[in-house]
Amino acid sequence: MENYSIQDEDGSLWSLAYRDNKARAHLARSIKIWGRRSGGKLITYPGHQSGVRALAWSPDSSKIAFGGYDGTVQIWNPTNGSHILTLSTKSDSVVTMAWSPDGEYIAAGTENNCGKIWNANTGHEILTYFGHTGIVWSVGWAPDSTQIVSGSEDKTVRIWNAFTGDTSVVYKRHAGPVEAVSWSPDSKYIASGSDDKTVRVWSAITGNDVLMYRGHSNTVITLCWSFDSKRIASGSDRVNAAEEDGLLRKNSTVQIWDANTGGNVVLCDNSPFRTYAISWSPDASYIVIGSMSAEALKVYDSTTGEDVAILDLGNSFVESGQVLSVAWSPDGTRIAAGFSSGIVQVWSTD
Repeated sequence: MENYSIQDEDGSLWSLAYRDNKARAHLARSIKIWGRRSGGKLITYPGHQSGVRALAWSPDSSKIAFGGYDGTVQIWNPTNGSHILTLSTKSDSVVTMAWSPDGEYIAAGTENNCGKIWNANTGHEILTYFGHTGIVWSVGWAPDSTQIVSGSEDKTVRIWNAFTGDTSVVYKRHAGPVEAVSWSPDSKYIASGSDDKTVRVWSAITGNDVLMYRGHSNTVITLCWSFDSKRIASGSDRVNAAEEDGLLRKNSTVQIWDANTGGNVVLCDNSPFRTYAISWSPDASYIVIGSMSAEALKVYDSTTGEDVAILDLGNSFVESGQVLSVAWSPDGTRIAAGFSSGIVQVWSTD
């Protein structure tokens, strides 16, 4: 189904809108922002019967895959909205997913403690990984597409071979469940975020710690590296009102920081909302986040932390629900988001 996001008088339709009325020429380098009364092309995928917890673009941006609590991964054409392939976990809910950098495989983590690998072209299941003893909350690929990093409710992060299941590293330094993991694009490091409120950066080869980031005041739910491996964007749960001390750092659930030092922190004020997902623009100038907010999708300048644009949901927020997953396409031309209602929306930025 294809729609167009032209906003009507009561604001009930979707549109990508300026945060204010001032033109932002610098933003046009990587994303075109439409005014409140103009629209961008919008495609809707109604492929899941329950929430879309994970989504990923193919490296060439020609396909999009999304996984849900209904136990399937759906692969679609993001241009015309046609369905390509369905991958099944046989009723095991998909809570995380990643497309291999070489474009050949899809990895997923499930509620039944498993990791799954499929051939993205044929749908053939390659491997089921049974190394964890808790929900696999997050998975990521090594840049060479041969290994997987996975984080779990069992408080461990594991690195394993995507085709044999052999485990090479078991990281056990988090004090709580590991909600988010990401492999650095330069292949050297793993970043892992936990219920213990920390993000740890460590060697992908030895498992030795490099640094621990303590900027968040609640569970770290999502994180990702910039494509140059220099910065990390991390998102957390909201801070309870009783814990707030009036400091922006305490209330900022989205933070961007130097991956080598943990310094040069940029605060993106998404308080008081839980942040479910973050994705970088390909040129690392911006991040898009998905959260519990009625302004469920925001675009931030990664240098200043300023929220330069919002995807205005209007009355559709009630129908679509919370944004559980978000991804900027590798070619920079589209943004996709998965909702708790089971739908996926894709917006063109051209």
